[in-house]
Amino acid sequence: MSAYDSGALQTAPSTDSIADRTRRALEQYLTVTPDVGQARGAEGIALVTSQSGSEYIVDTLEGRCECRDAEYRDVVCKHIRRARFAMGLDAIPADAVAACDVDPDLGQHCDAELRVAAADGGIIIAGDDGEILDGDDEDVVDLSEEYDEAPLAGTCIAGHERCAGISGMFFGEFPCANCWLYAPDSAHATFHDVGGADE
Repeated sequence: MSAYDSGALQTAPSTDSIADRTRRALEQYLTVTPDVGQARGAEGIALVTSQSGSEYIVDTLEGRCECRDAEYRDVVCKHIRRARFAMGLDAIPADAVAACDVDPDLGQHCDAELRVAAADGGIIIAGDDGEILDGDDEDVVDLSEEYDEAPLAGTCIAGHERCAGISGMFFGEFPCANCWLYAPDSAHATFHDVGGADE
C-alpha cells in the first residue's frame, strides 16, 4: 500500500489536511476480523482489535461501535473507519494515502479488495502481490508498434476479474493498482487523454 502512486497527485497534502480519525484509522495497528467471535456470519459486523488488545464490535452498515468515542461523542470513530476501509466498503482517500504512513496490514484478514479513491475521482482496486506476466504469456497483447512500448498484458497482471489490464488504459478503462503502478508513461498519458474514468 505504501508503494501506491496514483500518478495524478500534484503535491502531497499535509497530514493536517486529513481528518484525525481517518489518519488514525489508516496509520494505527488495528486488526479487522469480520468472521471471528460475535461477528461470525453477521453481515457488516467486524471485530476490531487495537494494538493494546482492546476489542470492539463494529457494525459497518449502521455505523456503530462499542468504543467510548462512538458511544459518547456520536462520531464515526477510527474503528468504524478502519473496518469500512479494510472491508472494501469505503475507498481510502487519495490524499490520505499520500500524506499518511498507511499500516501495511490494512485489510489483511478481510476477503474484500481495498479501494483507493484516485485524485481525479475514480476508484483504484488495490490488489496485493501482483505478478507481471512475461512476454511468452498467451494473454500478452503487443502494442509496441502503435505506442512504442514493450508488449503489455491484455488482462490484469494480478488476475483481477474487473480489471482490463494495462492495455485497457489505452481505451480509457481504469486499471487496478498493480496495473496502474506497472503501466508505462504512454499508458498513463493516453488514459488521461481519452478521459478515462470520467463517468
